[in-house]
Amino acid sequence: MRIEFEVEVWPEFELPPLEGIPVTKPELNVTEAEVDGELEQLRRVSGVWAPREDEPCVEEDRILADVVMKIEDVEEEEKLDNTEVYCRKSGFVGAIPVETLDKVLVGTKSGDSREISVEVPETYFREAYRGKKIDIKIQVKEVKQLKLAELDKAFLDRFDAESESDLRTKIHDTLEGRLENQARTAMAEQVYRYLLEQANFDLPLDVVAQQASTVLQRQRIRLLNQGLSQEKIQSRMESLQASTAEQAKEQLKTFFVIDKVCDALDIKVSDEEINGSIAQLAIQRGQRPERMKEQMERDGSLSQFKLEIRQNKCIAKLLESAHITDGSSAKKADKTLKEKKTAGKKTTKKSAKKSAKTSAADASAT
Repeated sequence: MRIEFEVEVWPEFELPPLEGIPVTKPELNVTEAEVDGELEQLRRVSGVWAPREDEPCVEEDRILADVVMKIEDVEEEEKLDNTEVYCRKSGFVGAIPVETLDKVLVGTKSGDSREISVEVPETYFREAYRGKKIDIKIQVKEVKQLKLAELDKAFLDRFDAESESDLRTKIHDTLEGRLENQARTAMAEQVYRYLLEQANFDLPLDVVAQQASTVLQRQRIRLLNQGLSQEKIQSRMESLQASTAEQAKEQLKTFFVIDKVCDALDIKVSDEEINGSIAQLAIQRGQRPERMKEQMERDGSLSQFKLEIRQNKCIAKLLESAHITDGSSAKKADKTLKEKKTAGKKTTKKSAKKSAKTSAADASAT
């Protein structure tokens, strides 16, 4: 009796040099304009919507309206009473996306009526509207404007600030912290790119297919957690299937490479580290750590959580020995190089002009 069988084997490959990985740290600068923008956003969040008294609608206003929609190939009209519509460049009337909605609504007042026809994209997630022409009639009942919250004591107390200057300092520190996180993420991404580009190997096809299925299932669970109906989820999943194969390939390649790097650097994760990370996550979500750990064990996400902790430790270790260049320094170097090139071109032009003049003088003398 002869038996033949095939098995998928762990890919074999050589790791690139792990020390001195070239990394550029993004330039970190919090501008006053960014602080102004964040402060305005805080005032918007804390603001109130107030009716416009005999004033027309402007961009970013909100109107209260009765809407009638006539959907192509559907006899019965769809009506939405007392629905809110925001006057924005790309907005929605009910669940219908409307481009240049601001042009339709700007200038309207209570009692005004507007009509618009929309061609819904073929890729729209709601099948009932997908690829159809919809005639929309908007009957404006009320126009409201957002009045920003005043910078008074009540507003400052909400953010534990003693003055506007103190609040601006807090905002600056918060933005700086965000930039630091973004910089770390950007540098980690550069390390991933370096490792993936330098390590060349073929991926087991069956494993890729299994991973693609896993990725798709995770996306389905995420959509379920967002409260979407099965119909909406199905319509979205169809559009997501095309991209999952590439995602699966990259995730698998990252897993194999990082796993080998972890072995090379002797990166291990203790139970204390896992429990500590779960505790931090539980605090952020307002849950009990032991309950969260039990849930992760039940749904199978605990093993993935361990892998992510190990992966993050690995990247942090690589960054310790990386050759990090400051983004601002790199910009200055590029600027200096450009200036030198420009100066060189000017010198060459001057020399060429001088040679031309000399030649002309010689010719005249002759």
